[in-house]
Parts: sequence; C-alpha cells; structure tokens
Amino acid sequence: MIYLDWLEKLHITPNFWCSEEYFEKAELLQNRTGHKGSPNPGTILSVANEGWTMFPAIDTATRQLVWFDKTWSDFSGCFSPQGYSKTFLDYAYIYDPVNFTRMEGGDWAVFRKNCRKFSKRFPDFKFTYSTPEDYPFEDLDGWLYQLFQNWLLSKDEEVKDDKVAEAFLTQGRNRKILWDHDGFVWGVNIWDENWEYINFRFCFCRPGDFLSEYMRWLFYTDPLILNKKKLVNDGGVLDNLNLKNFKDKLNPLFVRDVFSWRKI
Repeated sequence: MIYLDWLEKLHITPNFWCSEEYFEKAELLQNRTGHKGSPNPGTILSVANEGWTMFPAIDTATRQLVWFDKTWSDFSGCFSPQGYSKTFLDYAYIYDPVNFTRMEGGDWAVFRKNCRKFSKRFPDFKFTYSTPEDYPFEDLDGWLYQLFQNWLLSKDEEVKDDKVAEAFLTQGRNRKILWDHDGFVWGVNIWDENWEYINFRFCFCRPGDFLSEYMRWLFYTDPLILNKKKLVNDGGVLDNLNLKNFKDKLNPLFVRDVFSWRKI
C-alpha cells in the first residue's frame, strides 16, 4: 500500500482508517496524480471514496501534505492551510493494553467490576477464546451470520459500512472468538494494525450479561496484543452517548478530536 508506506516514511501518525486490510475491505482507491504546486507530475498520493479525499494527500516530491477540496479525516497534529473550515467528525480513543492487566485504583473500579461479572454469571461454563481455526464445532459461519444480523438489528439507523463490517467478521485476518463447551459462539473481537497502532476494529457479541466489557478485557489482555507493544486505537463513538460512556470507563490514555475539512 503505497500511501500507507509514505505515512510511515514521513512519521505521520495514522488515523483509525489507515490499515492495509481496511483499505482492501472498504475498497478505497489510491490515486497518483500531478499537482500544480509539485515539481514533478504523478507525485501526489491520495485515497478516494464516494467523492471525498479520505485523508490529506501526500506530495512525495516535497514530502508535504496536500489538501484537496474535501478531506474526510485529518491526522493528529496536522493543520490545513488557510481557506479551509473544519467540522467535527468523531473521537479517537487511544488505550495502552498494559493498563488492562493492572486495572488499579478508583478510576478502574466500574470496568474492573463489570468485566468480571460475565464469567461469574456462568460458573459452570467452560469458555474458550481463540482463533476461528481452533473452533472445533461445525457451522461457525452460521454463528457469525447470527451475530451479524443481531448487530444490524441493534442499530437505530442504517449502517453505512455494513459490507465492510461483514467482510471483517467473516474474512478478517485477525479475529478471536469466544465460545462455550457446546460450541455456542458468544462474541468475536476483530482488529488490524498499521505501523504505529493496533486498530480495534469491531466487537460483535450477544447482548447483555456484561459481555461487551468481558470481550474488551479479553482483547486487551491477550498476549498476542500485549506482545506487540503498541497502543490501541479504539476508534470513535459514532454520536452514540452510551458508547462514549462505555469507552470513557476504559480509562483511555488520551482522546483525540478528529475533523473533516472543506475548502471555503
């Protein structure tokens, strides 16, 4: 992915949508064009989707960011030139997985208590959290389909990225599933990564019983995640106050405001 390679080369902190797998599953188009201010033709790298430039473009000759008329999401610490206005897009919640292995102090009291309630409510169940390849029962696809349908029904409005979500759920490269001794699938955690962050992409799970908290705890304390020694970008809240309250209780390392930019 040429655009992502240049982000790393220029040490630009990538946002939540910057990963090779997300580019593929969302079918984002990478373009190489010329620019009036560039000394060489074909040096401007950009990513397009539905009439928007997804991120600031990159001039590989000058090694600078280039702003087109409409930029859907900015990067941390970058500012558009004069003549642009910004609109709040969402938050970016950043977490340190190591903190979930400790969960010390009063700030962690609520989540520490809630993430333990799920397993306590099912003391006679034997749960396994592992990859799809380790699932020993039949019809995993059927379980995943049920989870996806329940997720769609839980939304109050049309889901714009439902095809992307389904692709990650059924074909994601990085997935771990929670199932019980009967093969009942309770939830799926899905992630991808870029050179700086792990992106916690989706959590599909059964409603209730504090399962969302338990799934998050499983993800963040997974040795596979901890051993990467990266921070996690857990994305935003999509104007969902309940989701915002949930993520605030996980004690983020910091929260960034993400903006869209338009030329005035």
